[in-house]
Amino acid sequence: MAFLGSKHSIVLGLAIVLFGYGFGGEVTDAVGENLYYLIIVLGLALAAFGVFKQVTSGGEDGDLSEEELRNKVILHTLARMTNADSNVMQVEVESVIETYKSITGSEISSKDIRVAALGELFEEKPFCSYLSRSEKRISVESKKKIMKALSTIMQSDGVVDPQEVEFFNTVAKCLNMQAGDLVDIS
Repeated sequence: MAFLGSKHSIVLGLAIVLFGYGFGGEVTDAVGENLYYLIIVLGLALAAFGVFKQVTSGGEDGDLSEEELRNKVILHTLARMTNADSNVMQVEVESVIETYKSITGSEISSKDIRVAALGELFEEKPFCSYLSRSEKRISVESKKKIMKALSTIMQSDGVVDPQEVEFFNTVAKCLNMQAGDLVDIS
């Protein structure tokens, strides 16, 4: 089952149920009836397993590798930092682009940053809750990189706003970072 992602388990389970219903019209004896019920139960169990796996692994991010999840968390966290003081400066956006590339090796656009900062991800799930679920799958070193990047973005416009400091502290708490973890990030 480990090779199946949660979405694949759900789809496969439902396909088995549909197959079982199609098979059910052909049943004429007790053995066939038992096989029919077994197929239906197996399909429902597989679909339920997929739903359970999706819920317990953090939803859609459960199928991401540690690196993909880390990159997604970095993008959304840095993008949110640009918006923390309600005054998005172009220098902050440029700093996010550079910082993201230096950490991940991937390029993003200012549009990607604006979408991530205001994206529906945070309307569906509270931000801290999202980070808390994600942090369990992200290494301490990756969390340090995220916090260092936040510090860089926070200072990029030359003014560290109290709202940015509050956001930084919130992210540290949600990522389960201790004071000792943050000592060497600057």
